Amino acid sequence: LVQRFGALETDWRVRRSTRLLALPGVGLCVPDLVFSHPDGTRAYLEVLGFWSRDAVWKRVDLVRAGLRENVLFAVTERLRVSEAALEDDLPGQLYVYKGVMSARRVLDRLEGFRPEAQASLSDLRTKPRG
Repeated sequence: LVQRFGALETDWRVRRSTRLLALPGVGLCVPDLVFSHPDGTRAYLEVLGFWSRDAVWKRVDLVRAGLRENVLFAVTERLRVSEAALEDDLPGQLYVYKGVMSARRVLDRLEGFRPEAQASLSDLRTKPRG
């Protein structure tokens, strides 16, 4: 994934992560990679490809309980989890993949963590409907 991501035309940079992301009393995650953008946005990727569904739900609970870091959890479709399990306005997102992760889809998800994307989501939620 790191090599495929590096081949994309993007301002995002990727490296291996050395951080543990913890929410005391709730749990922690151990991201595999960290992505950084020149605008200051940082996001982590934790690959849950061969984990259990229970591990995925623990990550969902961690985000819902208040984890503040931007984290993309990559989950194999074999675990039968929907990307919609985490709401768009939370700092954690699920990326469900089949076979090999797509660097392009990871990039698309990372863009959703940037301030412009978050502002757009906020605008959509506050605009009156038709």
